[in-house]
Amino acid sequence: MRYAMIDIGSNTVKMTIYTADRRLLKKYSQSVYLLSHIQNNRLTASGLDALIAVLFRYRAIAMKEETTVIHAYATASLRGIENLQETVESIRQALGITIDVISGEEEARLSLAGIELVSGIDIENRAVFDLGGGSLEAVLPNGSSLFTQSFPLGALRLFLGFVKNVLPTAEEMREIYRHAQNTVQAASLPAAPKKALAVGGTLRALCRILAERTGTVYDEDLPFTVTREDAVGILSEVARGDRALKLTLIEKIPERIHTLATGLVAFLALIDSLGISEFTVVSGGTREGYLRKITERS
Repeated sequence: MRYAMIDIGSNTVKMTIYTADRRLLKKYSQSVYLLSHIQNNRLTASGLDALIAVLFRYRAIAMKEETTVIHAYATASLRGIENLQETVESIRQALGITIDVISGEEEARLSLAGIELVSGIDIENRAVFDLGGGSLEAVLPNGSSLFTQSFPLGALRLFLGFVKNVLPTAEEMREIYRHAQNTVQAASLPAAPKKALAVGGTLRALCRILAERTGTVYDEDLPFTVTREDAVGILSEVARGDRALKLTLIEKIPERIHTLATGLVAFLALIDSLGISEFTVVSGGTREGYLRKITERS
C-alpha cells in the first residue's frame, strides 16, 4: 500500500507519497497562493479552479505511482472561509477527493507529532512553532499538559494585509511587528522554555539564506540553529533595500521573496514575547503528523 498526502496550504499545495511503513518515496510542490484568492472571506471561482487544477494533476500522478489511498487536508488556507462546505463539495464532485479541514489546535498538535516522527529530536520541555502561509502555531509545555495556540499570523496573510510592493518597508515591518505582538499578547501564553524547535517553509528559506552567508550547505533533514540576531540582521537588510540580499533572495528562494520578511517579523514578535533568543529549525511537520495519524488509525 502507498499513501498520497496532499497538504493544501495558503502558499503552496504539496503532495508526498509514502510506503505503508511511512517511508518517503516522492514529493511534489506547486505554488497556488490560495490566500490571495480569498475575497470577502470567500474563496473565489478562480481560486477554486486553481485548486482543482493542481489536485487533478496530483491525482493523476498518484494513480501513475500506483498509490491506493489519497488523503487531502487543508489548514488556514480554507478553514475560515464562508463558502467552505460549497468548496469542499465542489472538489469532491469534480475529483472524488474529500478534503479534511483541520482546526488550528489540531494543526499545532500534528506539527508536534510530525517532528517527533521525523526529526528524532527530544521535544520534552521545548517550545515548538510552525510558521505557515496563513497561520502561526505554538505548542508550549504547560505543567503536565500542552498548551496549543494558532495565530492568524502567516507569512502570506501578513504580506497581503500590510505590504504594498514586493518587499516590506521598515515602517511596514514595524506595523506587522506591532500587530503580531498585540495578537500574541491577547492569548495569555504560559511561560516557555528557552529551547525552541520550529518548522515551516519560511524558516527553512531563512536557513538557506544564512547558510549561503556562511558558506555552508543547508540540509533540510538536519537541525539548523538560528539566533534572534541572525534573523534581525536579515530584516535590517530588507529594510535598507540591500541589493546583494535581493539577488540572494532571487537566486535561493524566488518563491518566497515576498513573504520571507513578513513571516519572520511575526515569528520574532512571538518568540520575543516568550523571551526566546534562538530556535532550531528541524524536519517534520503537519504532513508527517497527519501521516502518523492516519497510519496509526488504520
